Parts: sequence; structure tokens; C-alpha cells
Amino acid sequence: MFTALGIYAESFEKPFLECTSEFYAAQGMKYMQQSDVPDYLKHVETRLQEEHDRCLIYLDAITRKPLIATAEKQLLEHHIPAILDKVVTATSFMIFLGVQPPPPFFFHLT
Repeated sequence: MFTALGIYAESFEKPFLECTSEFYAAQGMKYMQQSDVPDYLKHVETRLQEEHDRCLIYLDAITRKPLIATAEKQLLEHHIPAILDKVVTATSFMIFLGVQPPPPFFFHLT
């Protein structure tokens, strides 16, 4: 109904995406500091799936793409250097100890 009236994007979607960005910026910072990389990536995958499901149930379909992009930006893009640093540090330490690092792991993050 709000979409048909032309007020959805300006009155709801824009503030909603701004709040979502702030929320995931804070959450990403907190979890990145507290978690190792596999746990952090699992957390990100869970959050992205939750946002996708939330769009299907509660929000207009036009919100899905910007919402997922906002969550990805705050949870992944802003933390790529820290993620890579943790992976390199952990792998280097394992090699130093003579331990075989595990094979790479991949998560479905779309």
C-alpha cells in the first residue's frame, strides 16, 4: 500500500536502511574483534539469510537488494583487511609450529 502511494521509499526504506547500516556496522566491529574467521563468516552468512527471509515476510520486494547490499557492506567489505590479516596470521603461526593448515573453507555468501 505504501509503495503504491509513493511514500514507502522515502518515509520507510531510506531510514530503515540507514538504521540497518548503523546496526551492522556496530555488530560487525564487535563480532570481528571477538570471533575467529570461520565463526565470523558463519555469523555473516546467518545474518544475510535472516535479512533475506525478513524481506520475504515483512518488507516490500524492492527493499531486498539494497538491504542485502547494506548488510554485506557493513559485515564483509569493511572487514576484509581484518579477515585476511587473521587468516594470514593463523596460517603463518600454524606453519611456524609445523602444523598442516586445514584446507580452505568456503561459505555461500549471497
